[in-house]
Amino acid sequence: MLDDPDEFEVALDPVVASLDSPAHRAGLARAVLDLASAGRIDADVAAVAVIDLTTEESALFASSVAEALAVAEGGVRTPAGLMLAAR
Repeated sequence: MLDDPDEFEVALDPVVASLDSPAHRAGLARAVLDLASAGRIDADVAAVAVIDLTTEESALFASSVAEALAVAEGGVRTPAGLMLAAR
Protein backbone atom coordinates (compact mmCIF):
# COMPACT_ATOMS: atom_id res chain seq x y z
CA MET A 1 0.00 0.00 0.00
CA LEU A 2 1.18 3.51 -0.75
CA ASP A 3 1.81 5.57 2.38
CA ASP A 4 2.41 8.93 0.69
CA PRO A 5 -0.94 10.61 -0.16
CA ASP A 6 0.56 12.17 -3.30
CA GLU A 7 1.80 8.79 -4.54
CA PHE A 8 -1.59 7.28 -3.80
CA GLU A 9 -3.32 10.03 -5.79
CA VAL A 10 -1.01 9.44 -8.76
CA ALA A 11 -1.64 5.69 -8.59
CA LEU A 12 -5.40 6.14 -8.15
CA ASP A 13 -5.97 8.43 -11.14
CA PRO A 14 -5.55 5.78 -13.88
CA VAL A 15 -7.68 3.29 -11.91
CA VAL A 16 -10.49 5.84 -11.59
CA ALA A 17 -10.19 6.69 -15.29
CA SER A 18 -10.43 3.03 -16.27
CA LEU A 19 -13.58 2.48 -14.16
CA ASP A 20 -15.33 5.78 -14.82
CA SER A 21 -18.40 5.40 -17.02
CA PRO A 22 -21.92 6.80 -17.16
CA ALA A 23 -23.27 3.42 -16.03
CA HIS A 24 -21.00 3.30 -12.96
CA ARG A 25 -21.85 6.89 -12.05
CA ALA A 26 -25.57 6.17 -12.47
CA GLY A 27 -25.26 3.15 -10.17
CA LEU A 28 -23.55 5.27 -7.54
CA ALA A 29 -26.23 7.96 -7.91
CA ARG A 30 -28.95 5.33 -7.42
CA ALA A 31 -27.19 4.08 -4.28
CA VAL A 32 -27.02 7.64 -2.90
CA LEU A 33 -30.70 8.21 -3.63
CA ASP A 34 -31.60 4.89 -2.00
CA LEU A 35 -29.71 5.94 1.14
CA ALA A 36 -31.60 9.24 1.17
CA SER A 37 -34.94 7.46 0.67
CA ALA A 38 -34.13 5.17 3.60
CA GLY A 39 -33.29 8.18 5.78
CA ARG A 40 -29.65 7.17 6.15
CA ILE A 41 -28.34 10.42 4.65
CA ASP A 42 -29.85 13.88 4.41
CA ALA A 43 -31.65 14.73 1.16
CA ASP A 44 -29.49 17.84 0.69
CA VAL A 45 -26.33 15.76 1.00
CA ALA A 46 -27.73 13.32 -1.56
CA ALA A 47 -28.48 16.20 -3.93
CA VAL A 48 -24.93 17.52 -3.66
CA ALA A 49 -23.56 14.01 -4.24
CA VAL A 50 -25.64 13.53 -7.38
CA ILE A 51 -24.58 16.95 -8.68
CA ASP A 52 -20.93 16.02 -8.01
CA LEU A 53 -21.42 12.88 -10.11
CA THR A 54 -22.24 15.10 -13.10
CA THR A 55 -18.87 16.86 -12.98
CA GLU A 56 -15.91 15.83 -15.11
CA GLU A 57 -13.77 14.86 -12.10
CA SER A 58 -16.26 13.61 -9.51
CA ALA A 59 -14.78 13.58 -6.02
CA LEU A 60 -17.46 11.11 -4.93
CA PHE A 61 -16.64 8.67 -7.71
CA ALA A 62 -12.89 8.88 -7.02
CA SER A 63 -13.35 8.43 -3.27
CA SER A 64 -15.70 5.51 -3.87
CA VAL A 65 -13.07 3.79 -6.00
CA ALA A 66 -10.42 4.46 -3.34
CA GLU A 67 -12.68 3.03 -0.62
CA ALA A 68 -13.48 -0.05 -2.71
CA LEU A 69 -9.76 -0.64 -3.27
CA ALA A 70 -9.07 -0.36 0.46
CA VAL A 71 -11.83 -2.87 1.23
CA ALA A 72 -10.66 -5.26 -1.49
CA GLU A 73 -7.09 -5.03 -0.20
CA GLY A 74 -8.29 -5.97 3.28
CA GLY A 75 -7.21 -2.68 4.80
CA VAL A 76 -10.63 -1.49 5.98
CA ARG A 77 -13.99 -3.01 6.82
CA THR A 78 -17.00 -2.91 4.52
CA PRO A 79 -19.85 -0.56 5.49
CA ALA A 80 -21.53 -3.63 7.04
CA GLY A 81 -18.46 -4.17 9.23
CA LEU A 82 -16.98 -7.17 7.42
CA MET A 83 -13.25 -7.55 6.92
CA LEU A 84 -12.40 -9.16 3.59
CA ALA A 85 -9.37 -11.35 3.15
CA ALA A 86 -6.83 -9.71 0.87
CA ARG A 87 -6.42 -11.38 -2.49
